[in-house]
Amino acid sequence: MRMYYHSFDAAAGKFKIGIALSKDGFNWRKGGVIFEGGKAGEFDAGGAAACQVVRDPDSKHFLMFYEAVAADDTRSIAVASSKDGKSNWQRQPESVLQPSEHPNAWDCGGVGTPCAVAMSEGKWRLYYAGRSQQHGLWEGIGVALGSAERQNGQLRLTFKRRTGKKEPVHPELS
Repeated sequence: MRMYYHSFDAAAGKFKIGIALSKDGFNWRKGGVIFEGGKAGEFDAGGAAACQVVRDPDSKHFLMFYEAVAADDTRSIAVASSKDGKSNWQRQPESVLQPSEHPNAWDCGGVGTPCAVAMSEGKWRLYYAGRSQQHGLWEGIGVALGSAERQNGQLRLTFKRRTGKKEPVHPELS
């Protein structure tokens, strides 16, 4: 069994993801840091927190959906992939879900605590928490719909938040 967790490394000044392993689910052995986000100037320079790791049913790779922490503490959601789920995590070059650009949106202050669900044929649902102020409490749960594709041999996921607004089936008749 595997348990993925995050903690703050005060010496490095950033959040990092660790792994613990167990044969019976009761006795756990820490396996150390396996992922720490990006470097200075990148979208996750403050590290990686609150993650969920799932196995992609199509590629069989492990996907880590994580709360990307920017240098200014803004939270977005990003994805990294690994063949074995323990090492060599390769992150996508940008977040897959960012805070809403609308200044009064319930999730304009940050998005995080990802929960990804694989659907059929490369489709995904990403449930997430949002907040209206950067350092405020998580206020609600949203969902973004996504898809996976291969680009230059790399798995790439893209997501679009679902707003709940009903779109007319035939806009020309409205």
